Amino acid sequence: MIIVFNDEDRINVAIESAMRQTLREIEIVVVDHGSTDGTAAVVQKYIERDSRIRLVQLPDNVGEPGRPLNAGIDDARGDWITVMGSDDELEPDACRYMLSFAELRSVDVVLGKVSRVNPSTPKKITYWHSRLYREERTLSRIEDAPEYISDTISAGKLYRRSFLNDRKIRFPEDILYEDQLFTLKVYHQSDGIQVLPETVYRWYSRPNAKKKSITNSRDTIKNFEDRISVNRRIDEYLRLAESPALSSYKSEKFIRHDLNIYLNNLEEQQGEYREQFGALSREYLSAIALDKDIDIHPILKVIVGLLKIGDVESAVAAHKFRLGRGPLPVDLWSDGGRKYWLDKEQIARSGLGREWFDVTSLGIHLVPFKYRKFSVESRSVELNSTCINIDVLVGDKGRSLESGIESVSLVLRRRRGQSELSFPVRWEVISGTEMHVCDSVNVEEIFSYDMKFHENWDLWIDARKKSSVKSFRVPQSSGATRASVLELPASKMLTGNQITSFATDRGNYSLRVEQSGRLANGLAWRYAKAKRQARAIGALIARPFEGVERSRVGKKVSSVAKKAAGAISVRRRVKASTILFEAYRGRQYSDSPKALSDQLHVEHPEFRQYWSYRYERTLEEFPPYVTPVKYDSVAYHRIASGAGYWVDNFGLDPRVQKHRDTIYLQTWHGVPLKRLFFDAPKVMKLDDAKKAQYGSDLARWDFLVSQGQYFENTLVRATNTAAKLIRSGSPRNDLLLGMTDDDRDRLKHEMDLPFNRKIVLYMPTYRGKGERSAKYSSLDYRVLSEQLQEEWFMLSRQHYYRRGTRVSRDLRGFVRDVSKYPNVEDLMMVADVLITDFSSAMFDYSLLERPILYHVPDMDDYEKVAPRTYVPLENIAPGPLCFEEQQVVDALRSVASGDSQMASDVSAFRQKFMRLEEGNSSSRVIQAIWGHP
Repeated sequence: MIIVFNDEDRINVAIESAMRQTLREIEIVVVDHGSTDGTAAVVQKYIERDSRIRLVQLPDNVGEPGRPLNAGIDDARGDWITVMGSDDELEPDACRYMLSFAELRSVDVVLGKVSRVNPSTPKKITYWHSRLYREERTLSRIEDAPEYISDTISAGKLYRRSFLNDRKIRFPEDILYEDQLFTLKVYHQSDGIQVLPETVYRWYSRPNAKKKSITNSRDTIKNFEDRISVNRRIDEYLRLAESPALSSYKSEKFIRHDLNIYLNNLEEQQGEYREQFGALSREYLSAIALDKDIDIHPILKVIVGLLKIGDVESAVAAHKFRLGRGPLPVDLWSDGGRKYWLDKEQIARSGLGREWFDVTSLGIHLVPFKYRKFSVESRSVELNSTCINIDVLVGDKGRSLESGIESVSLVLRRRRGQSELSFPVRWEVISGTEMHVCDSVNVEEIFSYDMKFHENWDLWIDARKKSSVKSFRVPQSSGATRASVLELPASKMLTGNQITSFATDRGNYSLRVEQSGRLANGLAWRYAKAKRQARAIGALIARPFEGVERSRVGKKVSSVAKKAAGAISVRRRVKASTILFEAYRGRQYSDSPKALSDQLHVEHPEFRQYWSYRYERTLEEFPPYVTPVKYDSVAYHRIASGAGYWVDNFGLDPRVQKHRDTIYLQTWHGVPLKRLFFDAPKVMKLDDAKKAQYGSDLARWDFLVSQGQYFENTLVRATNTAAKLIRSGSPRNDLLLGMTDDDRDRLKHEMDLPFNRKIVLYMPTYRGKGERSAKYSSLDYRVLSEQLQEEWFMLSRQHYYRRGTRVSRDLRGFVRDVSKYPNVEDLMMVADVLITDFSSAMFDYSLLERPILYHVPDMDDYEKVAPRTYVPLENIAPGPLCFEEQQVVDALRSVASGDSQMASDVSAFRQKFMRLEEGNSSSRVIQAIWGHP
């Protein structure tokens, strides 16, 4: 059943997807809700092609979408019905798939997974309530799983037509969101519900379309009125049905979903809309029964409380804070160790209990200075003949400004590049919640700086507290009406003879180097163009193949150039005094190669060290004695193929040509638990030719650092390597074994970590992409935060192949992403507990003899299907295996209580797997390869 109104351009999408169904015995009923364009004519053409298509035309567009939906149900002849929008698609096997399970399970309704796609970004696919569709399940009644009433759309489902007719279930025709009441009645009255984990329906979302859908029309108050109206009808239905469990869950669902999506839009609305929204929400929220222990986000609970007392403006401010778009808008009230959004008198006036405004579990007061959101107000910012005058208020209701501020600077940062100019400024803390920065800064230093034509510089304020620096963009002052101009000396005429202030699109204050006058502008443009051309010519001369890498031809030329550079180098005499270091194929400056690099500089400073890098940010980490070389550049191939030594922890790219006299030291990045190399299932499936090529890449190793007998029984055997073993232990672990308690305190201070809470480090391993990754559920930080916030602080370190964890603002008092922190050894040193899974981190961390926990919800699949492990984790794990968050909570509480057995198990684990580690592995490896200094 396809519902359509004035959609002649896209109705073909739905019709053709219905025609493509692998289930051929279907009827396709198109219901036209009084279209005035050519929709009917388009449908008629399809009817001529396919006799299964039938058109039902309503005479007008009176009523809401429920009217054509009911007309379609009444006209249907098949035993089962599924609903479609006019511009959406069914997956080709959707009808057959849903029908087979409907008949097999004898249910009244089948629920399938729905994907959401924006046609402008078709590769970015999200899923409607994906958590509900992780596995197949059959429900005898909805009360067994009330969370499914959250899926309120009528599409992506299969309904038994006789069931709808017998129970007289139809859509309301006078309001929007008709499917919410319809699906609720279907769920409640059905004798069986089948849930399927496969995608059956593709829902296209077009937020920028000229004709807005109901979903994208939430900027009208009528849209919200209809949302409230349909919820009132659902409340009345559930009241008459005497279903308090569903009523309670439905109220939670209204707040978590319905109310929340309008709050996202409320920030942009003003005046009458806000006033009407406040009245409607206050009236409805006061009419429904909301338990004080309702399971919703604490800030959302605060917002409900604020709306119930009619304070819409404060609700908007709270919502902005929750989304990270605004600072903490209130000074939290403390009482009895708890933190409240409102103070005692305000809570008393609200008529609600304290529990509505309790935000202790969020740890807002515990968020470090560097990660807080501040308000910044420019009273005045102006540029005159020699100075920048600033008068700025920086605010934080969380009182992080009350004490400890050491210095404040005004900073000019170049938009492109890493250049900056910093000037100390005067500041004063006001009442603990505001800092006043007011000063006049002489900018004569700018005159001597080689500023370039049309170059932009942004204005920042940097505040230092302990070892943390917080940077604030300076906004344009509200009273500024015109740009300020600072004239530069005549000697600068060709590159820019004035600096002009301007406001960015976000309202921030910035400076631009410009020319005054048409003649000067013309000269400047010609000069700038000549410089660009000269730079391009120079690049082509110096690096003939890298300047054109982006084009298809350029990539081919670049590939040839790299091969040529390597071929030339391998035919020359090897440069015995040069060493190429690499970690994770240029992704990091870390691990055993870094440990050896540092120690080698001490013992053998005569060697020239090259380090490969992928990312510009890594350049800041290299010490002066290191020469960086861009990974996979022509220079990289030239240097690698002529270097005397390679030191690596992962495996150099097979395209890099090895000189016959180059010595390759492999330090491998961990003790393996999962199967690797020729033991890995994906390698075992390769044909003989590819296996031979794979083996030849591994055969380049000359020396391999061994980390113990287990390492040799697994990794060394799996590589079939003939490399000479250096039984020294891993050089990267020297740092762990050499750190003291003072070092630990120093690191915690530098990282701005709390000293009054225990630190837990979470390090999951990489699970690949697609299905394997989908089977793994990462830790739910929110669940952990609610129970562990006061005693624990979590550091999240993702695998180097994965992006870091995006931590929502309200959880930053409990968890911090440290995936980009350069040295994992530092993170291990500050951690009181490690939570991992199948990662080799467990072996290194055991050297500290601290507790290790395991979060392994996908253990069976990981161990027995892919990638498989050498030994079952439960046979060797020195800590508890946890399959859900509550088990992790219980295990951490056991650690906090001083579980001595866990410490004993870790010690035994270390003795079994890490015997070679004595804290001097770097020196032992250097002695084996380069000898004593």
